[in-house]
Amino acid sequence: MSASKQIVNDIFQELFGRDAEDSGASYWMGEVEAGKVPESDLRGAILHSAWTTDPSSADMKHYRSTETI
Repeated sequence: MSASKQIVNDIFQELFGRDAEDSGASYWMGEVEAGKVPESDLRGAILHSAWTTDPSSADMKHYRSTETI
């Protein structure tokens, strides 16, 4: 199964308020295609990656400003 760029962009819009950069979309589509990340886990994998890469990034600041308890 492969994730489409639209699915990746939808997740990025939901989490970070923006579309994925082309290289990022290609990376995540490749991870799903290779069976490394199930499409059902893609949202969590993207969020985890952003959190562990740079928790003070603009993306994570956006996510924290929109998350609900």
